[in-house]
Amino acid sequence: MSFPPIELSLATDNLSNGEVQCTEVLNITNEDDAESYGYSRGETFYVTAFLPLVLTLGVLDNSAFIYVVFRVPRMQTSINCYLLNLAVADIVFLLAGIGEKIWRFRGSPIHGDDNPLGQGGCVWVYLVMDTAYFASLCFVSLVSIDRYCAVCRPRQRYVQCKPKTTMLTVGSWLTSMCLSSALIPSNTNLTQVCLVYSDSGFFMDWPTRWGICTPTQPWMKAYANGMQTIPFFSTLFVNVTMFVLIVRGLNQSIERLQSHSEGEAEVDTHMRDRIARMLVINGVAFFVCLAPFEIISFSDMVSSVRGEAYQLSSDAQAGLLYFSRSLAYINCVINPIIYTVMSHRYRLAFKQAFHLGVAAGPVCTSTATKFVGSTTNEYLRVSLDTRV
Repeated sequence: MSFPPIELSLATDNLSNGEVQCTEVLNITNEDDAESYGYSRGETFYVTAFLPLVLTLGVLDNSAFIYVVFRVPRMQTSINCYLLNLAVADIVFLLAGIGEKIWRFRGSPIHGDDNPLGQGGCVWVYLVMDTAYFASLCFVSLVSIDRYCAVCRPRQRYVQCKPKTTMLTVGSWLTSMCLSSALIPSNTNLTQVCLVYSDSGFFMDWPTRWGICTPTQPWMKAYANGMQTIPFFSTLFVNVTMFVLIVRGLNQSIERLQSHSEGEAEVDTHMRDRIARMLVINGVAFFVCLAPFEIISFSDMVSSVRGEAYQLSSDAQAGLLYFSRSLAYINCVINPIIYTVMSHRYRLAFKQAFHLGVAAGPVCTSTATKFVGSTTNEYLRVSLDTRV
């Protein structure tokens, strides 16, 4: 959104507007200029149509996945426990991230006005969003590590127990809460800009204050961006490493199957390709959707540290921000869709849970507690039965 030149008087001391202490006063005398601070048609469509649609789809499909895991006993595996918590994190992220934008839109005609959130909203909204964000990084990593153990360390994978899965799950949420709590000072203050209008009736419904959630110290902005981007890129490195090791382990296992018939070797190769394909699609979808926003945050951190301003125009910055946020929200929607599209067993579980023409009887898979043998065909079948 472009901000045309408007007379802005910076206060040397806090200025009083009634009972409110303002750090700045903005004099707006031109209606065309004032409209630049409101919601454009595109932004109105984004907040009132696109975001509610994404929120509805995300809550529905993630809730459906959670229901399937609880409803179908064979879906209650360690990896599905992590995926279930990932679904919870996605729902929380969507409710907080999209909900606060809709709430601000309904509470003020000024774009980016945080007054509808209030002082408490500056803390709690971002605390909840950041907790869900960090939790999603943790559970995506746990899924990759679990798959790595199933393929490359089958003995370790199949001595895992429910208490260990529970401990890792609780630890992930606690770690996420600690990281998000460390970011609280970056949005604690609700800075007020007092608005002074002309006598035009256009401004009758406009507020006299514009609130902005700001950090307690200027350097906290760069600190917050660093705290957000470093875990993301660290998680990206860990997951890429796991993916490479998994594919390498699959290839090495197939090479050892010299005693297998050609038909069995072809089955092993096919199963390897299925796992590799699902790993690539899951990983690419997750990290590609989050990468644009994290790259923008990293660039913002570098610019803040160097004391430099963005070289892009305000319109370009706003467009990139809307695009990156949209991808982050879409990422929360597509995870259950990917599982269902890529996995025959997940499709069967969904049909069974919602009684869509599939018998409700158990589909046997007694591999949860047995040791998987040395052949790729055996332990890949277990891997596919319990997770893909």
